[in-house]
Amino acid sequence: MDKKQRVAIASTLALDPEIIIFDEITSMLDPRGRADIYKIIHDLHKKTNKTLISITHDMDEALLADTLLVFSGGKLIASGSPMDILKNKEIIEIAKIDSPFIYKLSEKLKKVTPTYNENELLEQLCKLK
Repeated sequence: MDKKQRVAIASTLALDPEIIIFDEITSMLDPRGRADIYKIIHDLHKKTNKTLISITHDMDEALLADTLLVFSGGKLIASGSPMDILKNKEIIEIAKIDSPFIYKLSEKLKKVTPTYNENELLEQLCKLK
């Protein structure tokens, strides 16, 4: 993980806020750095009673959220679980949301049912002969 992100997170945590907002925190990071950030956010969510808000355009990252808020033209157009949002074609079109990698992969494989869940995809792939 980039040192700047580490310092920013540590500085914010030192203030002990009730709400923490992350704005594109994984941009410009390699896969390892993103994984480190995801772990920190997951651990923070699990160990504290803080509200964590992550602003992102990365739908793979958005899949990790409990609740998504979708904005288009500066207005809130939808809120719900990642699965509910991503299954709503109208929201996808209006907000121009790009499908997460896992869904694109499962869609291209055609022998499996497109899914947003890695475990479901793995189960389906294991059943292929």
